[in-house]
Amino acid sequence: MKDKEKEISVEDIRYFRFGMWFMLACFVVTGISVGLIYLKHTIPLPNKNSYTIDETKLIKRIVAGEPYYIPQNYLYGMQGENGFFIKILMPDLEPRTEENLKYFTTGRGWKQRAHVNISDKNETTTLYFKYDVQLKHYYRHKALPEEYGLIKQLVSRFEKGKHSPRYKYMNEQYLYTERDSDGDMVSYIQCEHLAPNPGCFHTFDHGHLEIRMSYGMDYLPQWKQTQSKLITLIESFKSLPKTSLKGDKS
Repeated sequence: MKDKEKEISVEDIRYFRFGMWFMLACFVVTGISVGLIYLKHTIPLPNKNSYTIDETKLIKRIVAGEPYYIPQNYLYGMQGENGFFIKILMPDLEPRTEENLKYFTTGRGWKQRAHVNISDKNETTTLYFKYDVQLKHYYRHKALPEEYGLIKQLVSRFEKGKHSPRYKYMNEQYLYTERDSDGDMVSYIQCEHLAPNPGCFHTFDHGHLEIRMSYGMDYLPQWKQTQSKLITLIESFKSLPKTSLKGDKS
């Protein structure tokens, strides 16, 4: 009788273990499913359905205490609490339309695409601080002749021959700065010229705003015109045309 009870006890333990593993598997599958659903609804996918081309709908955003009314076909992706993110085509900063939508959704690399993030500059660090932090991450700095009206430096992250070939493009980068007559930094551009798709990250201030723009390196020679056009575009968002508002954020 005792042997039979022992047998039943061992069998019960086996079933118990099986049940525990089954429950754990269910939790894992459920977690993965919920995660995939969440990602599907929060991360913009690079296909036609993720891009709105309706220019008549406006989204109101408050940045640095000022209202901006942005046509929906400029906005892209998840929007921050104190700013907004737009995606446009170079060199004329075009928003999405039926005619140009394919340039937003096809092709690898930057092509004509540019990303712009507008935020309150009082909620972030200064241009000089960002620049100084970048310099401290590099082992070697080499001054180069001015280019496109910008002060140019070649910087290396590692000593020669001590970096992984896989990340070679991250080893050497160009840093460009624009300074005013007093020597204060006005614009700061970092370019990954050795990357498979060379791109530049262009940061500057305008009033109470910090504007961060990224685009293909082919457009670097036009940085001054691009910066001026972008300021004009952002200023145009301050006026409210007679169009319907969506997502009022007062």
